[in-house]
Amino acid sequence: MRRLLLTSISLLGLLIGCSSQPSDDYAEYQKRLANVVDVTYNTISYSGLVKLTPPSLPKEPTISLIELASINHCEVSRFIAEHNNQLGKVAVPSEQLKYAIRFIQLMPKCIESLDDKNAQLKSTLANALIAKKQAASMLFQLMLSREREMQSLLIATSKEIPVLGIEGKEAAIESLTRLVSINAKIDAQDFDAITPQDITLALKNLNQNSYVSALISSTVKQTNFNEQTTVSLNTIDLQNTLCKKGRAKNKAEILSNVFQTFYIAPIQPYQSQLVGSLEQISPLLYKLYAKTPSLAIKFDATNEASLLAKLKDSAKEHVKWWQGFYKSCEINPFNSKAR
Repeated sequence: MRRLLLTSISLLGLLIGCSSQPSDDYAEYQKRLANVVDVTYNTISYSGLVKLTPPSLPKEPTISLIELASINHCEVSRFIAEHNNQLGKVAVPSEQLKYAIRFIQLMPKCIESLDDKNAQLKSTLANALIAKKQAASMLFQLMLSREREMQSLLIATSKEIPVLGIEGKEAAIESLTRLVSINAKIDAQDFDAITPQDITLALKNLNQNSYVSALISSTVKQTNFNEQTTVSLNTIDLQNTLCKKGRAKNKAEILSNVFQTFYIAPIQPYQSQLVGSLEQISPLLYKLYAKTPSLAIKFDATNEASLLAKLKDSAKEHVKWWQGFYKSCEINPFNSKAR
């Protein structure tokens, strides 16, 4: 019994380790086509999306130690002092952004607490507040370009979204929604409506969450596969080969079987799954990267250059070729068994 259990566990591990990815299914489809007709495919590599350029932050006015001592009755004074005590540490962009937001939230009350005798001090603090408000949007962009969790969203990965795979999806959507909301409030200068800790929570949920990068990589791979295969099939002269009048159509029927068995059954539903996920996540990424047009366009569903549009168009063109094939060969696509 124990030996049987160990054998079962070993077989399970072998099956898991050898499980294929959706791109393997497409490679099998291409291979099956090539076994029937003379077609070749150009390999297209994917190296990731546009790399974000970190913004240059403007130099901000400083608050001297004497000025800081003059407002030690303010909560913002203690907050600044705590921040200054950590100057030896290099703060990651998200922490810089959180500091700026909290500074903006606390400073107005302190300025209001000062009387007219402190006009110069009030002016210094007001200028510092204005500078922080102006820098907040750039700090958010800095976080997008420099924070490890954000960089990983756009990096090419060998991981693919599995068939019916949803692991990490909800956490990714929740985090992106949170970040989009924070960014919108920054742009609207509605800083009091922001909870700085939400930034940390969003990044925490994205940490080691590969769903978005896997979705993007899977989409690009499937789009490339569609385009490669359609281009290759378009080189076939149907009227003078597979569909030549007066000749048997056995080869055409075999090719039809390949399409039905290896594309319609496994690949088409999977690509529909990717489309559904892109329709949920693309609007969030579009808003998140709106200030980088070359990247935002990839997630603008209304643009023909978007990932979503290109996947849908490539699938449409591929099926269109097969529709022409069935019309030219005058065979019923559902009238034969898979071989």
